[in-house]
Amino acid sequence: GDSERKLRKKYYDDLDNEGVRFAWSDMKAMNSEYLSGTVDDVISGFEKSLCRHFDVIDDNYSDIKVEIKKMDYKGYYVTCSPQKKCHELAIDSVLKKIPAPKFPVTESVPKPKDFNFTLAQAKNYQEGYILARVKAAYPNYDGKNPPLHKFIENELRESIKEMKGDADPKSTDAMETENRKKLNKNLALYRSGDTDVVDKKFSRIAKTLDVLLETPYAGSNNFEAELKECLRKKGRPVSGFSVCTAKSGDDMNIFVKENSKIKKVVAVDARNLGVLNMTSRLDAYMDFLEKDKSIDSMKEVFSIANKGIKKADNIMNNSMDSYVNTLKLSLQNSKELGIDLDQTLKLADSLYNLDHAAAPGLMQMRAGAIEIQDSDPKKLLNKMTVIHSNLKQLEKNGIDGHFGDSCIGTEYWLRYYKVKGVLSLSK
Repeated sequence: GDSERKLRKKYYDDLDNEGVRFAWSDMKAMNSEYLSGTVDDVISGFEKSLCRHFDVIDDNYSDIKVEIKKMDYKGYYVTCSPQKKCHELAIDSVLKKIPAPKFPVTESVPKPKDFNFTLAQAKNYQEGYILARVKAAYPNYDGKNPPLHKFIENELRESIKEMKGDADPKSTDAMETENRKKLNKNLALYRSGDTDVVDKKFSRIAKTLDVLLETPYAGSNNFEAELKECLRKKGRPVSGFSVCTAKSGDDMNIFVKENSKIKKVVAVDARNLGVLNMTSRLDAYMDFLEKDKSIDSMKEVFSIANKGIKKADNIMNNSMDSYVNTLKLSLQNSKELGIDLDQTLKLADSLYNLDHAAAPGLMQMRAGAIEIQDSDPKKLLNKMTVIHSNLKQLEKNGIDGHFGDSCIGTEYWLRYYKVKGVLSLSK
């Protein structure tokens, strides 16, 4: 809710709040391999173990306060006060002793696998978020020499030189139309996991933009809270139906209810949001360079990263809001048009993508609807993971459209286009 968002922003903005970032490794891959419901179960069990470890500290150190803040779905930020006594306790050492949780053995993944994590001691949450990613992606960097902001600046400058074949990273041809097209194509390959076919000129800049300038967005959605709200909320009826949304990154889930019963969940993917995020970060850095500046602090890194993410986030939010409004308008007119719910969902998707074709500011969307037999959160999460992953496979193969009104419908179109879906890929 609003109170949680405000508290999260307070911690996000506090740049003098030393702590330890705990970041899950390969969250995206784990969600694809085991599905979100299983991942959530593993994390939930781990969180109980995590709290038990720190309960022991509370029992033995009554004058020390440890807080575990779940700031985003990829991990936690652990703080301790007063700082002087906390340094003696060494929170990161406590965290290192906690064993990684294991995923259950499944038919598609027959060997047990650990859910590993990375720890990073930092001056604040934003720095910890970036440093944990850097430690995982650049294992030869110790996080100290050179200072993190200089390591980031060096990688940005060198990767831009490699991309352009130019000694001056400030020269404008980095943004020329032809070079931008090549960059976008290679960033899309990198994002889809096809790193082996990325042009060598673009491989370093892709990694740099993905890892070193990714900072969590303070206004990001709390997907878990939104999902719970949609499962219990009745909402305002539109032509007999009510609509509620739960968003996570470039994935949006629209719950269409009749009275209190969920009739459909429409899974919607914004095409190439990851590429947009990365190019927006590059644009923000190039704007920074035009002022003839060097990066002198992590605060400047945060400023560049946040400028980039806000630009991309505004485009995404406007696009998603437009899609939801188009769906509501289609529901409102469905009785007059004499069409059922499935036809209405497909009509809304077609109307939105006509708007997208006429308005370059709107992102292209792919969508499919899931039939709901029960509202068990784990089963629902798993279904949503499958359909979003399948939509991404269709995107990766350049196939547009609205794909069926159930998971089986989506599977039909995967087979029709000879595309492997997430359930096939996990075997």
